[in-house]
Amino acid sequence: MALASATLDEALNPESRYYRPRGRLREAWVSRDREVMTDGPAGTGKSRMWLDRLYHIAEKYPGSRHLICRKTRESLTESGLVTFEEKVLPPFTSWAMNQTRRIRQAYILPNKSTIVVGGLDKPEKTFSTEYDTIYVQEATELLEDDWESLLRSLRNGKMPYQQIVGDCNPN
Repeated sequence: MALASATLDEALNPESRYYRPRGRLREAWVSRDREVMTDGPAGTGKSRMWLDRLYHIAEKYPGSRHLICRKTRESLTESGLVTFEEKVLPPFTSWAMNQTRRIRQAYILPNKSTIVVGGLDKPEKTFSTEYDTIYVQEATELLEDDWESLLRSLRNGKMPYQQIVGDCNPN
């Protein structure tokens, strides 16, 4: 596993994609609860942790389906997807370089797992499909109905558990 094999030099190198969650983020990483939310000030690593975890489980469970979403697709493109592509995915990942970020609909991993990206401003693209994991960035932007609609999509069954997770800044 990449976490165990990373060296101290990799962990201290700002160009490294090595990541190890600590404290409450570590607790969230290992949780299998159906709904998990992390909160904290900007820059504390909440989004990075969820994106790293999502990629990790997509690799672990072949054929699994995952969703990264935010209230609007435009805000996701310039926030979460930048972090995902520049800090989480391995450098020069050919299957992630085939489109520009603005028009990307999904990342299809070599093991046939899929990470779909979307905004809830076009719910027909996300609500009527099946996922194993859903990550909602900036969950405070959502209405309760949005969250409940996403919960109905947790039914793909390619993992031993299905889960919706999110992060938010304190408001």
